[in-house]
Amino acid sequence: MSPSREPRERWLPRPLAAGLATLMLCACEDGPTPVSTTQPPSSQWPGFEPSTPRSAARSEPGLLSGPFTEWHPNGVKSGEGELVEGLRQGPWTFFHPTGVLRWRGTFERGVAVGPEEAWHENGAKQLEGTLVDGHREGIYRYWYDNGQLELELEFHDDERHGKCRRWTRDGMLDRVSSGVYTKGRKTGEL
Repeated sequence: MSPSREPRERWLPRPLAAGLATLMLCACEDGPTPVSTTQPPSSQWPGFEPSTPRSAARSEPGLLSGPFTEWHPNGVKSGEGELVEGLRQGPWTFFHPTGVLRWRGTFERGVAVGPEEAWHENGAKQLEGTLVDGHREGIYRYWYDNGQLELELEFHDDERHGKCRRWTRDGMLDRVSSGVYTKGRKTGEL
């Protein structure tokens, strides 16, 4: 947690935050650029509460390597995976403070890559998609916490590019929010 943040403020893993940023921006509407998913070179991902490693061998002064587990302040595991020279490497999982699976994906030298999935705190799937060098690429799907599909949209280099469909919580297509995008800008209707 950085010193400029309020002590009880919580933050999400960046891949999840990038996906949630899309939802918070009404997904298919123009808005600010989503949060980057690259991780700075450190053993702590900004936004997570201070962690205690379960086990990690030191490879160089100050850089951890080996299995690593992070904990929420309530003692529940918040994340686990492998560190290599202080960077996340390989499969990682993150958990809500209740212990429910929150996000699952893979890192290469601290950058999220490959398939990613996230879940709401009630256990319902929240998102699925693919990251390329930390950027969303291809089709992403987002669900409401009731299990209803909310969004299906296409990304190219972390920008909306292609068809974007949005549904209401009861399953009706929202034609106003849906459309066709080119390099992050809405360029047409479905």
